[in-house]
Amino acid sequence: MGQLVDMTGNNQVTSIGGSGAGLGAMADSGNIYRDVQSSAQNPGTLAADKIMAIYTLPAGALDASGRGINITAAGSFLSSANAKTCKIIVNPTTPTLGATVSGGTTIATTGSWTTSTGGGTQGWQISATLFKNGALGSNTQLAVHETAIMGVNVGALTGPQATSFTESSPMTIVITCNVATTATDLGYWFTQIQAYN
Repeated sequence: MGQLVDMTGNNQVTSIGGSGAGLGAMADSGNIYRDVQSSAQNPGTLAADKIMAIYTLPAGALDASGRGINITAAGSFLSSANAKTCKIIVNPTTPTLGATVSGGTTIATTGSWTTSTGGGTQGWQISATLFKNGALGSNTQLAVHETAIMGVNVGALTGPQATSFTESSPMTIVITCNVATTATDLGYWFTQIQAYN
């Protein structure tokens, strides 16, 4: 099935396509944000959740039950016993890139990671989804923490949580990194946000 377009040639937000060779229908989805670094970005100071990436979801983006986003961030870390933490936080107070985060709701975290896993440089990844549920304008969503991986270790997931972000206002999403001992223990490289109709 092709994309439905309006009179201006823009895709309609409710366009539907086929789901593979099956008979199911699938609403459009795709990337709405990507931040790709050319080298590891390290937190500037120690023992604080430093903002490494910021995205603002436009007001009204979650205007129907079942619409949502998936947030994935990734980077590298040096294998050591030094504590390291990464988080996805929604709606912090006045976020600034490189600053310490204040307020907001954490929807995913790696937890404080101190395990040394085989030496050298390892990779980390964290992801979560945020989906609208309930009636239009009810400010009800479900946040689901999907992954927390540091090297070969899989971290504990936070259970699904009901959230009440104001849907008629923009929602700000930040990725934070925190290192306890050495700034270069943890590097931020990438964030991708996908939207689902």
